[in-house]
Amino acid sequence: LQGLETTDRLENGTAHFDLMKLPHHGSDKNVKTEFFQRVTADNYVVSGDGKYGNPETSTLQMLLDARGDVAFSLFLTNREKRIEDFFEEKARSSISVEYRNEGNHSIVINLGENVDG
Repeated sequence: LQGLETTDRLENGTAHFDLMKLPHHGSDKNVKTEFFQRVTADNYVVSGDGKYGNPETSTLQMLLDARGDVAFSLFLTNREKRIEDFFEEKARSSISVEYRNEGNHSIVINLGENVDG
């Protein structure tokens, strides 16, 4: 937030992006609910692989709390049972959760249609 404030990237104290990667692989050590309230996105990427507990369900809960019923998509680069269980328990029709397919090296995130001329 400080960096966004310093560089005048906030409008009325907030910013919205098409795509945002969760800080530090989804660790709860570097983010608070206020961050997700003030900096929002249509699509979020989480690249934690479970090492060191990342992404942490507490971070994901902060995101859910901050966004309320607003629709967004979440893309996870790794599939973990505890994260699947978390989202199964917290199921909301306004949230789309997608995981990178096992064996693929990446996950594709479509931010819009390709429009010719």
